[in-house]
Parts: sequence; C-alpha cells; structure tokens
Amino acid sequence: MNRSADSVALLRPVHDAFGASTALVAVKNLYFGDPERFARWAESKTRQTFLSAGGQELEFEELLDSVVDATFLAYPPKRLTDASLAYGRKLTLRRWLERNFASFDALSDFVGVGKR
Repeated sequence: MNRSADSVALLRPVHDAFGASTALVAVKNLYFGDPERFARWAESKTRQTFLSAGGQELEFEELLDSVVDATFLAYPPKRLTDASLAYGRKLTLRRWLERNFASFDALSDFVGVGKR
C-alpha cells in the first residue's frame, strides 16, 4: 500500500471478502515514505478492524529509483538475474531482495507456509 486514502479504502472490501477465510497481510511500501508517514492507515478504523481480526502488517523497504528503472520498468523488462544489469545495481537489488525476503519469511508461521 501507499499513503493514499485509496490504499485504505481498497483494503476494506478485500478484508470483508476474504478476512475470515485466509491470512491477510497489509504491506506498507516504504517507497512512499517512512513508516510513521502512513498516518491515514495508522489512524483508520479499517486498520483497527484488520488487526483485531488477526491481520498482520509488513514493511517493504524502498528500492532506489535507478534500480527500479533498470529492472522492473525497463523495456523489455529484465530478469533479476540479467547479466546486463550494472554491478552496483545488481548488488543493491540483491541486498534489497534479501532484506525483504527475510521479512516475508517471518510471516511463514502466520500464513501457514509449509503446514498441511
């Protein structure tokens, strides 16, 4: 989610439709600002309802614009393992992926990954 009111408003119907049957995670994309700047979300009734129903929050770290532009927004899109990616950008991307994957790994018990 970003810091807009739409992010909060759009989460409500998702929570209403799926919240009781599945684990939901709200991911704050820190590209849009530091965690404390997500005031609309922090102060919303939607967040209160979401967390009281067992929803979890996660923060997705910001990635440098130059790396986003060179990978995800490139045309044609590049694979994350593309050899043509400059070494510095590749290193930045690898570190960013490791930190964010670690955050997602922390959710494995919450979402039941690997449980049957």
